[in-house]
Amino acid sequence: KQRRSTAGAGAEAAEDLEKAREMAASLRREKEEAMEAAARAEEQHLLAVSRAQQQRELAARSDVHTRTVLTDVADCDELLAAHAARARSDAASRKQDEAKYLARVMGLQAELATLRVSA
Repeated sequence: KQRRSTAGAGAEAAEDLEKAREMAASLRREKEEAMEAAARAEEQHLLAVSRAQQQRELAARSDVHTRTVLTDVADCDELLAAHAARARSDAASRKQDEAKYLARVMGLQAELATLRVSA
């Protein structure tokens, strides 16, 4: 009778051992899956950090470019204003010259008319 109970206990112990082995294998698989997921998460984090750094660098270059363009636009605006002022001044000067020329022509025409009358 004791042999049977010893044999039964041995079978039960073997069953328990097999269950423990299966549980250990399952836990190892879960651990490996968790480690793989952690590695993927770390890789994604590093990629995100890299992308964020690239975006910051791009934004910085964009800011520099924007400031350069704004400075160039301001310089062009000043140059355009100077050219416009010069053009206005030149136009006023031409008008004065034209008025003097017209007065001179009219004076010469009057003098010519006087000379024709007296001739």
